[in-house]
Amino acid sequence: MSDRDFNLSAQQWTAWFAERGEAELSLLLFAIWDPIGVSHSAITAGEYDFYTRDVLAYVRDDDAAGLADYLLEVATERMGLSSPTRPTVAAQRVINGAYASAWIWAGRPLPGD
Repeated sequence: MSDRDFNLSAQQWTAWFAERGEAELSLLLFAIWDPIGVSHSAITAGEYDFYTRDVLAYVRDDDAAGLADYLLEVATERMGLSSPTRPTVAAQRVINGAYASAWIWAGRPLPGD
């Protein structure tokens, strides 16, 4: 768990997810994690939509280790990949991206504002 500049309540995370977070988490998974290598084609951008609701719990808890475990399980158990590496860095980057999106959604000032 990181020291964050801000936190949202569970209700605020739910609102963020409904308004923009679901789409943004899907794009973060697509651009950062992408264990099956489809991110080169925009037509496949929704490939990881199914996993966003589960990912939200790890984002809300700022749990990169748990997210890395979850993504590894998805890659092996659900996608059938034989030996993916544990996506430790990708998990942290997905969470960081989600927090940046939530920061903007919450109307927090950006540098220079």
